[in-house]
Amino acid sequence: MGKGIVKELETIVGVENVTDEEFELVAYSRDWSYDGPLKPDIIVTPGSTEEVSAVMKLANKTQTPVCVRGGGTTTTGMCLPREGGILLDLNRMGRIEEIDEDAMAVTMQAGITVYRMIKFIEKRGWKIPLKPKFGSGVSMAGWASFNGVGAGGSLYGRVTDMLLGLEVVLPTGEI
Repeated sequence: MGKGIVKELETIVGVENVTDEEFELVAYSRDWSYDGPLKPDIIVTPGSTEEVSAVMKLANKTQTPVCVRGGGTTTTGMCLPREGGILLDLNRMGRIEEIDEDAMAVTMQAGITVYRMIKFIEKRGWKIPLKPKFGSGVSMAGWASFNGVGAGGSLYGRVTDMLLGLEVVLPTGEI
């Protein structure tokens, strides 16, 4: 990966949120599937939708492949970088943004884990009727992107049946 692209990525998300250290690339080269190891060229950890958008715009401009990763708990290999490039780790995007008590709805960032979300809503006396089948390290965005099920799914449906809306960054960087 060219030094110019690395510098631009560091400008977008901060130097501390970009790495090409070999031990980290190796750690991100596997998930729970039989695929891999498939290493990225660089790992970028954005903290906001706007940073994801800027990274995607740069990747689009430079024709750099991007692979998105949440909790890395998939058994499908979908979070593995098949062509190297940028691995976009969403785990830094783990904030609760807003709570609507009347609608019993929570707005959260993509990287929040199911465990954190469950613990957060339990403090309000709320519960969700599902638990992901791969444990609570699953990110909410990862769970939703696979239209995930879990314990309780045969009775209450899939996690996407409980979504009220999404804010999405397209491959072009458009929000």
